[in-house]
Amino acid sequence: MAKTKENLNYLEELVAHLGHNGAAERLSTWVSDICKAAPASKEVDDVVNFLIHLKRDVLDGKMDV
Repeated sequence: MAKTKENLNYLEELVAHLGHNGAAERLSTWVSDICKAAPASKEVDDVVNFLIHLKRDVLDGKMDV
């Protein structure tokens, strides 16, 4: 019997619901929306870089449930 993980974080739930490619696409959409809406700043760059790293982790399978 396979053990299922409890108390998933939002990203793990997103991967479980949309799959790896779908979750990565959602993260890309967030990056795009932030870049369009927010003025350029160090904080915005940090957030965008963080989301890009999360996207890579999702595509590498590090957010498997």
